[in-house]
Amino acid sequence: MPRPDELVYLVNPLSGGQAGRRLLAALRRRLPADRVHATADIPAAELAARWHGRTAGLVACGGDGTAASLLEGAFRAAGQAAPTPVAILPLGTGNDLARVAHAPLAGGLDARLAWLSAARVEVLDRWLLAGPAGQRAWFNYCSWGCDARIAGRFQRLRDLHGFFLRARATNLLCYAGLGLQEAGSPLALALELSGRAEHIPRWVRSLVLANIPSYAGGCRLGPRIVSSDGRCDVFSLGSGIALGIGLSGWRRPHAHGAHTGAMVHLRRACHLQLDGEPALAVPGTYRIDHGGTVRLLVSG
Repeated sequence: MPRPDELVYLVNPLSGGQAGRRLLAALRRRLPADRVHATADIPAAELAARWHGRTAGLVACGGDGTAASLLEGAFRAAGQAAPTPVAILPLGTGNDLARVAHAPLAGGLDARLAWLSAARVEVLDRWLLAGPAGQRAWFNYCSWGCDARIAGRFQRLRDLHGFFLRARATNLLCYAGLGLQEAGSPLALALELSGRAEHIPRWVRSLVLANIPSYAGGCRLGPRIVSSDGRCDVFSLGSGIALGIGLSGWRRPHAHGAHTGAMVHLRRACHLQLDGEPALAVPGTYRIDHGGTVRLLVSG
């Protein structure tokens, strides 16, 4: 249970509208200058390498993307040693990993720092997606199809109209509107699980490989997802609204079981998201493998 002044903070000032900037300013007033950094000033990998072995933990202040970059930085900095634990002060829209860690999604600075003091270390699986464009690590989920396409459309809107998409409630409403417009099309992919071909029905619009039980802003895809068992849980879903608005009762996930790895064969380009970060995947073969573990600060 580290004290807040024993930790090092990486703040994304662009997360949560003005909330990121306010948190950065508040932490700089409260803590030593060398303990608080902005993402614009130092990459997560460099910060993790600089503080490996010199701090009780790192704190990602931002969305799931900020958290994933700091977890990956801690893993790479550790080498053969145990990675530095990472905590999350959530500022994003979905905040799925923060929900799993039982981090407070709102509240004043004192309450958030008190949560850090009460947190304990737990193991979190790390996964690797390797394909034509190279290899990337992920920790929450890897999603293909409709949901990823909605995430990409939202990202483009935020890039163009960031002034209006600052608050989490506004972002969720925007996601809902995009989801209602999204009919989706059958996934042009083949899936292998545990070395065997898996049937994907034509009604499926999204394929999700989940490492944590929270998906799309707090939805539960299945009751038995374990984040440290070396297996990812695979689900297929029909079309619906991303980020949890109306998801429960609108879509019933079809479970394909928990697996130590998977292969996805894309017949045409497909939208993809890793930990909520959207991208466009080119046709080809993609391999998902377990890639070690990191350490996450959680409570509850």
